[in-house]
Amino acid sequence: MSLQDEDIDIFFATADFAKTATYSPAVGTAISIRLIFDAPFSLTSAQGIEYQSDKPVATCKTSDVPSAGEGDTLTIDGTVYKIAEVEPDGTGFTRIILSKD
Repeated sequence: MSLQDEDIDIFFATADFAKTATYSPAVGTAISIRLIFDAPFSLTSAQGIEYQSDKPVATCKTSDVPSAGEGDTLTIDGTVYKIAEVEPDGTGFTRIILSKD
């Protein structure tokens, strides 16, 4: 079941942790969108060597990024992230996996 765009807009407008970002498609015009950004820290160990990384993820309204894909970018708090993977959930929200390189 998909939520109405108006309900999703209200969610992003009233959520204390939502922020404005710039979505730039590889072809087309950049737009400002509201999203929730998370960059959880990860510590992984392989063969006794520890690796540190963050795994940035943005959640936004699917209709704001209907054709998002590799080659597109999101600029969040002045940092440009490349879109690595796009995961629409079927309810009106899309989870975007980001990369700094």
